[in-house]
Amino acid sequence: MSDAIDDFLADDPKGPAQEKSKLNPGEIELHNKIYRTVWLRVDMFRADHPHWSIETDVLQDDGDFIRMQCKIKNEEQRVLATGIASEFRKTSRLHQSSHVEVCETSAVGRALAFLGYGGEDLQIASAEELVSALGEQKEFDANKYLIRHNEAWRDNHDSVQYIKEAIRNEDMFAAVEGYAELGHDVQTALHVAPTKGGCWTIAEKKYLRSEEFNKTMKEYVRDAAK
Repeated sequence: MSDAIDDFLADDPKGPAQEKSKLNPGEIELHNKIYRTVWLRVDMFRADHPHWSIETDVLQDDGDFIRMQCKIKNEEQRVLATGIASEFRKTSRLHQSSHVEVCETSAVGRALAFLGYGGEDLQIASAEELVSALGEQKEFDANKYLIRHNEAWRDNHDSVQYIKEAIRNEDMFAAVEGYAELGHDVQTALHVAPTKGGCWTIAEKKYLRSEEFNKTMKEYVRDAAK
């Protein structure tokens, strides 16, 4: 595994600059600018507007090239923002199997950015798009980890929030129970460094890896097997 990917999956930030970072889960810093992942934008949007909708449509698809549009609508079905993205299947190894998903994610991210969810630096491009661009320039394959993480975060959003709440309340058993129910594959997918867009904060990752948490987890698994 390359040093770049090791850093991407690292538990803790490295170096003085990252130690001072005040990034929130779902944010990464590239070239001194802060970018939000698409699923952080979606999460914030859902919290602010639970009755609004995110709709995507395919504008063009010939098998090797796809263009999609995302529309953000309010309760009255009024379009408040749109975003368009396009992808080629041959762009990278990831695109060969997931260029449709990558395109849809980019379109959603851009629409939400135009709606005001781009972050403090008002970035239109998402963290995923920046990581993808780095991958094309430097053969940096970390984008697949971020996409896998974001899909796991999206599909297990309620469980992740339950675990976060349990940690805040210092409810060890509830945190263990929620984390165990995620399963190994999801736990692994969510193992992305906070500074690279991971859903867990540094403090939360430390909690999940603590000796007391692991001890309680073993007891929980043993009792569940009875």
